[in-house]
Amino acid sequence: SVLAWLAPFVDMINHSFDPNCKVVTAADSIQVVVTEKVAAGAELFFTYAHFPTAHFFWRYGFCVPDSQYDQLQLPPDAPALDRGLVGVFLRGEDLLHAPPLKASAANSLPQVGEVEGEGEGVDEAAEQQRAEALEKLMREAMAACEAYCNPPSPSPSPTDSAKTPRTRPPEVVGYVSERRRLFLEGAGLCARYQAFLQERR
Repeated sequence: SVLAWLAPFVDMINHSFDPNCKVVTAADSIQVVVTEKVAAGAELFFTYAHFPTAHFFWRYGFCVPDSQYDQLQLPPDAPALDRGLVGVFLRGEDLLHAPPLKASAANSLPQVGEVEGEGEGVDEAAEQQRAEALEKLMREAMAACEAYCNPPSPSPSPTDSAKTPRTRPPEVVGYVSERRRLFLEGAGLCARYQAFLQERR
């Protein structure tokens, strides 16, 4: 559940997944309680919620880089991979010690089926095609992010000489750049998953 409230001064505390305080609510009060020793003048942080970066960006206007809680954002008709086979593959990826974005991409790969089966009876040639299509989709999303963050310079012309080129809002560029990095991790996983399938065949 998510608790939403407006609390002067408390609302000034910024978010962090490595907080040094917590907010304790009661029927008639809100308290900020430190969870570790905090030096005088140091900034306080608490965790708003364990949401993906898109939630923080669209709701609060900031981006959380390298978040282990991030998620790939794919269309509903994106190819879904077999959960059992992906589970076998991911056990070799050592996600426990992986960078946060790699773990996020792995945890949000679209999957169907049961883990217990570990891929028995799955048409692995068809699974290979789904993985290829999913990788292509992610690389297309990466290219779109790259195009947004690095737009081509406009060609000079007499009529446009007095105009100032439009710049992208830096906070949006930061968010889209993080999307690109996440899609890069997802595409890399799909490529390695295809190699894993080829070895099994």
